[in-house]
Amino acid sequence: MSKIITLLNGTQLKCFEKEGCEEAKSIDNSMQIDLTGAYFQLGREKHRKKKKHIRLEDRPEVQLFLMNAHYLFEHSNDILNDSRMFLCPVPFENNLSCFGVSGFRHPTLGVYIEWWERCQDVRMLDEQGEKWLVYQLAGSPLTHCNSCGLVNPEGETTRQHIGKCFMDVCRLFIRINRRYDDVKPYCEAYSMEDVLKRLRRRDKVRELRKNVVRMINTFSLPEQLKFRT
Repeated sequence: MSKIITLLNGTQLKCFEKEGCEEAKSIDNSMQIDLTGAYFQLGREKHRKKKKHIRLEDRPEVQLFLMNAHYLFEHSNDILNDSRMFLCPVPFENNLSCFGVSGFRHPTLGVYIEWWERCQDVRMLDEQGEKWLVYQLAGSPLTHCNSCGLVNPEGETTRQHIGKCFMDVCRLFIRINRRYDDVKPYCEAYSMEDVLKRLRRRDKVRELRKNVVRMINTFSLPEQLKFRT
């Protein structure tokens, strides 16, 4: 059985139901007050600090995403035209003080791509002209004080206050993320590793085609018969 989702750009994607998905739990991304008190420190969970858990950015699955975030964004068109790529889980813990992870649960690669495309405030240039993408949101909805994660094309990360646009950025992310909650638990998705393998394979095929076209066009053919790259 399949399900159709409509993306923000109007593209309709066919999603494929997982086997045994009847037992999957639905996602609740409603906004709820965090009663644990874990998110009253800006961008940090008290219990995580005490237990000395591995830093989020040091986890292998997170490193894989960070090292390839800009590459993935450059391949937005491929991702937005493949439901299994679109629904690939992204292992980040965006959060707001008081609300915790409400609205941010279970983001996907497609959610990030649409967010990066639609929101100029999360695509930044520094004084040296280097590009940065916001990959993690953490801050207060009351004071707009925030400390967000940014990553450059080399996979290097930093934390930065992104200004008064913080809540607008958060609201857009939550709106996009919620849009696909009804298919995330039930439809097939590639792993991040699989997405990268498939994209690189496509890149090789495209480069091969370009090389063939260049070789053919070196022959003295009439202009109207030449291939276009």
